[in-house]
Amino acid sequence: MNSLVGTIFQPGVIEFHREKNQWALEMVDSRSAEESIPRLRFDPQKVLIELECSPKINPDDYPWVDRVQSYLRTADQVYLKPEDNYLRFMQAIHKVGKRQKLITLGSQTDVNAFANRFWKNIRFLFAHRKDDFRFNLGMLVTNKPGEEKKTNKIELKCRMNPDGDGGLPAISFDATGSEAPPQIVDWRKSTEMDKACRFAIEGHHIELRIVVQRQPLTFLHEFREEFNNHSFTFEGDTLTTRLKKIEKLRDELGSE
Repeated sequence: MNSLVGTIFQPGVIEFHREKNQWALEMVDSRSAEESIPRLRFDPQKVLIELECSPKINPDDYPWVDRVQSYLRTADQVYLKPEDNYLRFMQAIHKVGKRQKLITLGSQTDVNAFANRFWKNIRFLFAHRKDDFRFNLGMLVTNKPGEEKKTNKIELKCRMNPDGDGGLPAISFDATGSEAPPQIVDWRKSTEMDKACRFAIEGHHIELRIVVQRQPLTFLHEFREEFNNHSFTFEGDTLTTRLKKIEKLRDELGSE
């Protein structure tokens, strides 16, 4: 079995360099110079994926390495982007249901690209109020395609925090301050502490951005066929159950 050895660099990006992955880079080199290769797909059932930290960083600052390595080893598909003399981790996908996927995005660039495709037409969201002003994002639900053109826009900026549930970081936003939309500030007054609260404003859609911090982002994506829209889950029992199945699969692979 071929192997891929990825190295983690600041700020948490994962790169597969030529000296440890010669066979994969030779595959890129063999393509025609005129042939564009936006990404390469690998099957972890046929390629063993290992991660290590760069000597220049402190492994204690990257406690997520084992978790993300288990995601890459058990995924149905792993996508890497060819760069000069290395491949950069972009995305891993686990198919966990007929229309459900666990998605792990590798860097801020990949999160931004995903947001531009899926998170610019949010109909409503659920968020868990953690303190006076901070909310943890639970789930997003989109409008049907094209419906955002009929509404006003609310821009919401979120960030990654390490204190999430189920081994994942939390995705949080503040309902105060200069970056908080006024609609979010007003909505906060109607929410309860330590409760999951629904945010939606009639005649508006939400455009979401997530700023990640030194680690990949994992969430559950579902296409809701009956509504012709999408949902994205960042915390809660549904996501935790799916992740436990991945851990079980990882342990089974490790025992073989």
